[in-house]
Amino acid sequence: GRFAQLRRARHKELVLMDDQQLTGALYHIGTAYGSSAFRNPVVTNEVKITASSPVSRFTDPRRLASRTFSPVSYASPHLHESGAISTYWQVDLGEQRRLFCNYYTMRQDASEEYPRDWMLQGSQDGERWVTMHRHEDDCAIVRPGQFHSWEIDPKAAVIPLRYFMVTLTGPTCARARPVDSAERCGSHKLDRYRLCMSSIEFYGTLEY
Repeated sequence: GRFAQLRRARHKELVLMDDQQLTGALYHIGTAYGSSAFRNPVVTNEVKITASSPVSRFTDPRRLASRTFSPVSYASPHLHESGAISTYWQVDLGEQRRLFCNYYTMRQDASEEYPRDWMLQGSQDGERWVTMHRHEDDCAIVRPGQFHSWEIDPKAAVIPLRYFMVTLTGPTCARARPVDSAERCGSHKLDRYRLCMSSIEFYGTLEY
């Protein structure tokens, strides 16, 4: 049962020391838990990353888990029949892994399409989601290639999670310009709903 699995599980504390270190769960999985040189865990099928748009030249899941900077890397919006828009990146750590996540890091690609309204959610089964951090008018990212980290809601940090999803909840802010109320309430501009991201990483206690 689940209790027996927990007792047999190994744990690794992944501590965020610096925004630019990128040595969290994806890195740890990519080094076979510290026993080998890093290999991209998406390439080795240890981790699965998906997006709201199909894999393409600029929507390449391997880039988010790599150790190198990707100048152009984004998820494009999916336009639903209802007219609603959804743009996201989703990470699956794998069936045998769970993370008690307390911080996460994003790195902007080389574009000036900066997110301002988005949320990080987590799930144990890929169906029921808990909000880990909701960003509203968050102006932390203001330059291309920038790293930034955020703390997770303490209530969510005590839940062992397998899936993580970053979803835009509002238009991006090109060239760090403020998004006024008319733009927020007006017609959707799909090019303002691309989620640009070179890298992502998660920290906390990894159970494997």
